[in-house]
Amino acid sequence: MNDSRQTQPSGFMALLATMVIGLVLLLVTVEIGLLGWRTRFAVLAAEQKAQSVTLAHSCADWAVAEFISNSSFVGGATTTIGADSCYVSTIDRHIPRVNTITVRVVATVLTQSTILETVFVLGQIHQDELPASGPVAGSVQPLVSRSTWHELTE
Repeated sequence: MNDSRQTQPSGFMALLATMVIGLVLLLVTVEIGLLGWRTRFAVLAAEQKAQSVTLAHSCADWAVAEFISNSSFVGGATTTIGADSCYVSTIDRHIPRVNTITVRVVATVLTQSTILETVFVLGQIHQDELPASGPVAGSVQPLVSRSTWHELTE
């Protein structure tokens, strides 16, 4: 006597194995897709950070130009370029070295901010207008050099 229950093909294990393999493949595919999204946003954040660093350097240069044209300028000014902004926090004179100033700025590009502190050494500044043909012999040239700079943490 043959019992039909014992000789039936066992397809349950094959079905279960197929479902597990399918689930694993689905999870791998979803993870690879999400990895692409995460990488995209990480690259975007890195690009925005690089732009905020560049904006901070430009803002520091602008603050020095403002200081040269108005020696009572001590910061506290905000400039906006499109959706980006830059705040000149402080301009400190180094005493007794009055030709050295420290400029602290905060630049923001979308979600990324950069706090930058830069030391500038001011040479002899010629505040009179130069002729359109260029500097004349013996005139003093504006000289500003960036001595050091470093990014600060918030």
